[in-house]
Amino acid sequence: PVTMLRKQSCDVVIMGGGVVGSSIAYHLSSMGCQNIKVIEKDPCYKHSSAMLSAGGVRQQFSVKENIQMSKFGIEFLKDPARLQVTTGVHKDAPDYQLRENGYLFLSSTPGGLAALEENNRTQKACGVTWTHMADPKVLSEKFPWLKTDDLTGGTYGSQNEGYFDPWSLLNALKNKAISQGVEYHEGHVVDAVMMPSTDASLTTQGIKSVIYKSIRHPEGTEISASIFINAAGPWAGKLVEMLAEKSDKSSRVTALPVKARKRSVFMFNCKPNNPAPVGTTSERSDDSYPSPTVSPLVIDPSGAYFRSEGADGNFICGMSPLEPGNPLANPEDGNYINADGHNILTHDPDCESVETLNTPDHALFEEFIWPALYARVPAFADIKMKSAWAGFYEYNTFDQNAIIGHHPDIPNLVLCNGFSGHGLQQSPAAGRAVAELLTTGKFRSIDLSRFSFERILKNAPIFEQGIV
Repeated sequence: PVTMLRKQSCDVVIMGGGVVGSSIAYHLSSMGCQNIKVIEKDPCYKHSSAMLSAGGVRQQFSVKENIQMSKFGIEFLKDPARLQVTTGVHKDAPDYQLRENGYLFLSSTPGGLAALEENNRTQKACGVTWTHMADPKVLSEKFPWLKTDDLTGGTYGSQNEGYFDPWSLLNALKNKAISQGVEYHEGHVVDAVMMPSTDASLTTQGIKSVIYKSIRHPEGTEISASIFINAAGPWAGKLVEMLAEKSDKSSRVTALPVKARKRSVFMFNCKPNNPAPVGTTSERSDDSYPSPTVSPLVIDPSGAYFRSEGADGNFICGMSPLEPGNPLANPEDGNYINADGHNILTHDPDCESVETLNTPDHALFEEFIWPALYARVPAFADIKMKSAWAGFYEYNTFDQNAIIGHHPDIPNLVLCNGFSGHGLQQSPAAGRAVAELLTTGKFRSIDLSRFSFERILKNAPIFEQGIV
């Protein structure tokens, strides 16, 4: 027998129901938009980028728009009442478990210090008054567990920076959106029907409907709408690729430069150690440094990062791959070449499936991250690995910044992609921006026009210096 597609229709389809898609759904429904459906292929969010991240929020960026978006992010987190649902089982205000332990960026070169100083001036111009420059002496006094003899300085956020629970934010956004009439559907978008192309001279072609499949409805469901929003996270580029294949103008549909990249996170425990400090920094032996109890998220000049997880001596750490030209990534002895012949510090392939996440990159921790952390925090010489996991980075290969706005070749497709590690903290601002664009025709609260697709067409990247 012939299996018929189920048919649905609505005004807006959001493809991706993670923290960004749910933020869009919440803000759109708050602004009066009705008949919104969200399609999410992983309703348990087992492989969600945000759920597997370090959960950070900071304003220490170099690009004005990133500072503004994350500034709104912390304001949003500090006002949980806005997502409180007044009826049902979720009627209590959400608890995001925000810990304002700060971020600490360190520099070991004059050029690195100059970049931090320039970034700090930009942050101040955006109203961020709580990020401060610190010389090595100040750093040693504030963080006595930190080895500073090779540092030129750092910047520290004394408030409004730290980490929070991604699951709490996602659930709160989703539950509030549902309470405002948004429908969530489990499914994987596998096909599309484009609008009839009546004029061969036109270079664009819109979407008429998309088809998604689920375990419950393997035959597929076709859903038509006026607006389609790409919030597919690390798979956003694949989604545009599929839409291009269905278009009569396929050769003219510009690719979305977003790929899934693997990032590993490691958790370890450091035993409490609190010896009396001896002498100046240059005279101290490694065993004279105490162990940290609560630490900010520290970004070492090597590229490795760590932060405390609670107050029981637990820490999480990781790093992003280094650029191939970075001298740290090309030692003469070839220590960082793995069994596959790849340099573990620079190898950053595109990922095609979630199975990639089953194997965190332990060699990266053993060969580079742990030695880098021990060199910066001598107490980390004695640690015990507790767990490790891997998640996907929604990596914008063009310039590692968000892409927000209409796709130039598919006019009713709106993009909200490519955050490259900042999607969780910027999701409140990104969702609001998309909602403003669709309901008023322009960005109102924060002008994000520089983050439109147009910069890709013009080959005018916007690079962020504060990448973690």
